Amino acid sequence: MTAQAQDIPSTALGMDASKRRINGLDSIRFVCAFIVVLRHVNLIPGGLHGGGSAGIAKFLIGIFNSLFNGPAAVIIFFLISGFCIHFPFRSGRTPELGAFYCRRFFRIVPPAIVFFLCWKFLLHEPGGINDTVLWSVCCEVIYYFLYPALLFFRQRSSWMLLIGLSTLVTAVLLWTQRGSLSYDNYNYVALGNLTWVVGLPCWLLGCWLAENYLRVKAPSTWTLWGMRLSVYGLSVVLAMIHVHAELLSNKLSFLRSDCILLNLFAFPACYWLAHEMAYGSVHGDNRYLEWAGTWSYSLYLVHLLVPRIAAVVGFQDRPQNHVLILLAILIASYLFYLAIERPSHRLAVNLGRRIVPGKVSAAAL
Repeated sequence: MTAQAQDIPSTALGMDASKRRINGLDSIRFVCAFIVVLRHVNLIPGGLHGGGSAGIAKFLIGIFNSLFNGPAAVIIFFLISGFCIHFPFRSGRTPELGAFYCRRFFRIVPPAIVFFLCWKFLLHEPGGINDTVLWSVCCEVIYYFLYPALLFFRQRSSWMLLIGLSTLVTAVLLWTQRGSLSYDNYNYVALGNLTWVVGLPCWLLGCWLAENYLRVKAPSTWTLWGMRLSVYGLSVVLAMIHVHAELLSNKLSFLRSDCILLNLFAFPACYWLAHEMAYGSVHGDNRYLEWAGTWSYSLYLVHLLVPRIAAVVGFQDRPQNHVLILLAILIASYLFYLAIERPSHRLAVNLGRRIVPGKVSAAAL
């Protein structure tokens, strides 16, 4: 996940090419992170099950269980991350590799390490990195590592060519590995360590957006809300397709894989994000959501720890307790941000300044 606007600070306003920050991106980060939270923390203990239901009841239960498509939110994180990483270099400037890698990796890796240590050694949870939210962090780290090379090829071709080539590679990979897509209920991490290949076209689409967002005109408020509801509705529909395997024959069941559905979702999501940016340039942003967005990475990491800790201490899984758990997640996430994420961010900036004095402020937007 983690599209923590590494290249765009969470203060200051403006969206034109001379500005350093895009209105509304922090707000979108927080909303997406909270959707991931609601996906993992059931509003009803144990969730709703439609095994004994039929007809309209089963359909309504299916809709309820699909209201929060966490993987779709992660795809939006990929788009925003690609946008933010390329934003400072959209005019052709080349990153200084030492400072670039230092800022990128020290920005997101230390909080991820702290989370994983808590997950494995404090809570003794089974499984590996791909069984946690860190799968998307690993993808981000690989994209950061590849970005200078990708930028080199973009300067000699175009993002659309790179997006097309990466999409072709992904399509071939998914076709040849279609038998493996059923792993973990057809989730986005079905291909394990190759998940970064699947998500690369989405991330590159965000890089393309960084160069083209100014072409979009600001929509009206009603039009933008229509786009928001359409993108959200599409995420719900895709979640329902993903869940209901009986709609497809065995030979076509791989088509319900999130690896396929969510890569297609990236294109309308990109279109919507462009209009969000255009709207924000005219109408500003919501300062409360923008503030919450500054610690959305911590929210993304910490939200799985709190319910586990609550279970360890004997906190019972009751409907009235879920509100308390959500509140505890928000508080714990903000404290994690203050204690771990923000110092990590500052360390990344300071180390970057030591490598390239006087240039980090421009590159670290």
